[in-house]
Amino acid sequence: MIGRLILTKPKEYIYEITEFCKKAYDESGDENMLLRDDLNSSSLLKHIKHNTIPMITAVLHNENIISLSGVQKYNKNVCILGKRFYTLKKYRKSPMGKPNNFFQDYMYEPQLTWSINYGFKVALITFNKHNEKLIPVLEREQRKGRSFQSFKKYDKMININNTEQHVFYKKLDENFNMSELNVR
Repeated sequence: MIGRLILTKPKEYIYEITEFCKKAYDESGDENMLLRDDLNSSSLLKHIKHNTIPMITAVLHNENIISLSGVQKYNKNVCILGKRFYTLKKYRKSPMGKPNNFFQDYMYEPQLTWSINYGFKVALITFNKHNEKLIPVLEREQRKGRSFQSFKKYDKMININNTEQHVFYKKLDENFNMSELNVR
């Protein structure tokens, strides 16, 4: 059975998240799933330790986490949805062979709602070189009228954690000035 957990205190679930990260790192070598939490790491565990990802949505199969992602505080006004998103390979396709979109189906709405409730002015979805192939997927979902149609593509890339990122944004406060986007 597939279910969802909304973790607003991820530190309380560090054991379960660490177990997921072990599996994800073993199958992928993805540095975001490293079992390190020091400042030089890009890992999810570092973000949890330093409270820069204060909310995580996890998809469960039975009682095991099979996919997760979080909301990252970029600054006091800006958050990034879908951070450290990872789905175990076994669960990436549905029984009918179609790709599962756990982010869209289970994570997007609670992350957006949480961001609004915590007073962020704009929510971002970002794509670096490693995952920019997902941009056409987001754009296709927008054309279909699914979850992301209210997001707009930002006209320039933004440097986030020393990495150039493509950005889609949704203003949560219409008065937010997008020129403040890159201010830390």
